[in-house]
Amino acid sequence: MPQHVYHEEVFGLDPLQRSSSRTRDAPSRPTSRLYDKICIFCQKPKYIKGQKSREPLMQCLELRADDTIRKAAIKKCDLRVLALLSRDLVAAEGNYHKTCYKEYTRRVSSTSSSEVQQEESEAADYEETERQAYEELFMHVRTEFLPNPEILPLTDLTARLERSMNSHGITKIKPSTKKHVRRKLESELEGSLHFVSNEKGRVLLYPDSLSMDDLVKEAHNMKQYLREAQSIKSMDVLTKAAIQLRNQIKKQDVQQSWPPDTQKSVIPEAVTKFLYTLLTGDTECANPSERVQRLAASFGSDLVFAVTCGKTKPPKHILLPFAVKSLTGNTELIRSLNRLGHAISYSQVEEIDTALCVQKLERSAEDIPLPEDMHPVDIGLEDGRPTKINVFFGFQ
Repeated sequence: MPQHVYHEEVFGLDPLQRSSSRTRDAPSRPTSRLYDKICIFCQKPKYIKGQKSREPLMQCLELRADDTIRKAAIKKCDLRVLALLSRDLVAAEGNYHKTCYKEYTRRVSSTSSSEVQQEESEAADYEETERQAYEELFMHVRTEFLPNPEILPLTDLTARLERSMNSHGITKIKPSTKKHVRRKLESELEGSLHFVSNEKGRVLLYPDSLSMDDLVKEAHNMKQYLREAQSIKSMDVLTKAAIQLRNQIKKQDVQQSWPPDTQKSVIPEAVTKFLYTLLTGDTECANPSERVQRLAASFGSDLVFAVTCGKTKPPKHILLPFAVKSLTGNTELIRSLNRLGHAISYSQVEEIDTALCVQKLERSAEDIPLPEDMHPVDIGLEDGRPTKINVFFGFQ
């Protein structure tokens, strides 16, 4: 008869209690199959650039990400990452930073040995040219700048360095070359140069040989020059501007046909630019509004008509009196506009009207233009005399 053994604490329990006791005493499921929640590349917490917050981890959820990491690790012969890839990253719930993933999987361009040698040769040539350019700059500072002390912006010496390198065949200057000009000068000339920054952050330098007396004299001369510049009356500036605009109007050669052409602009470009600036306050008014263009054309036409004493007739001064005559028929209104400089005289309006009629008649070769209700009529003759005469009167 077989012998049965049992646990004393379990004996006497019903089947349900025995099942729960076995479940409670069973060992927990091992978690070693999952990787720790840490970046598999940098293996440490990482902060977002320029911020105090940590960059979140991303879990590998796609097989293509596992394949990409695997190819990059094989190319780099990274044994540590290859050991982690012995298991599927998706199943093992591998984590990584997004920036670390991009940096690790970035493709390394495969270059041939000849290309590598060419790059090394170009780098060596650049370093040699840079060294020669700096030597020339140091010589200029020692022979020109230190004996003749003055205040210079650092950009002037940087531009001289660039020109020197360009003369040696280097057309593309590296940013590091421009960035370390101050450090090179300080290390080469030690305490001979002093660097200061103005309120706009622009670096200025002056030699140690520039004494306080020279600075006081220069500051005094500058203040005196500013006083003289401020003492210039604004009327003088306005007078010069008026004379320049008058000369621009008078010197233009405008050949106007007769009757005048109302499609041709007679306003000089200088006058138009002056009016654009006057109306908008913008010195570089590239795209003026329709209102500004309309007002500038009107004011400019008045200036041209007034300066030339009516010899040059802008389109405005021809079309405006014709419009007033057509709408009102008032000749006194046209004369008032002429006295104010906004239109030609009424006599000139009549001359232009007559010239337009003559021009239209010349264009018609033989037939005389008549109104639609007027037709030629044959007059009957009796004893050599007309029996009926039809007389038509035409008024303009």
